[in-house]
Amino acid sequence: MASEAVAGWDRARPWYHGSPLRLESIRTGSTITQDKDLARVFSHKPPIVSQGFGADGVRHIKHSGKTPGFLYRIAEDIREEDVSPHPETTMGPGQEWLVARDLKVALIGPTSVVPDEVMSSEEIRELELRGAPNPGIRPLLVAGIILVLAGVATSFFVSYAGIPALVTGAVVFTIAMVARHRDRST
Repeated sequence: MASEAVAGWDRARPWYHGSPLRLESIRTGSTITQDKDLARVFSHKPPIVSQGFGADGVRHIKHSGKTPGFLYRIAEDIREEDVSPHPETTMGPGQEWLVARDLKVALIGPTSVVPDEVMSSEEIRELELRGAPNPGIRPLLVAGIILVLAGVATSFFVSYAGIPALVTGAVVFTIAMVARHRDRST
């Protein structure tokens, strides 16, 4: 990995992972961060996380998570080849990383949802109106599109064998679009 890609992390600082599950290790592809507070928020599995600075100059994190969780410290040394910036993060540069191998974790402790950090439905609607879609729907949209394309390609090359994938993809895509519309209209 190019050293520019890891320019956003400090080798002297620890890495953290938040999860609603009790863990002994995290798997390849999991996310980690050197921001302990952000990892705590991630432990609540929020579909939406928003960060900003108040008039007091202090960073405030708001989120839509409602599940208590656990905060972990990565219990192994992290090498440059072990991490890469998350390619689809909605966090700031250097805040969210993907791991390239399984890593052991050490439990710091349980986390509780802080009521003042939970986004209201009005705050979520405001974000959506500003163009920040609910990321929980994105995987459904992608899966639907992939299944439709696979069905079309298979039907084209192998006659009717791709029709089940085509129909399934269309159904998944339709469900995602209905959910997206419902999210925007509530």
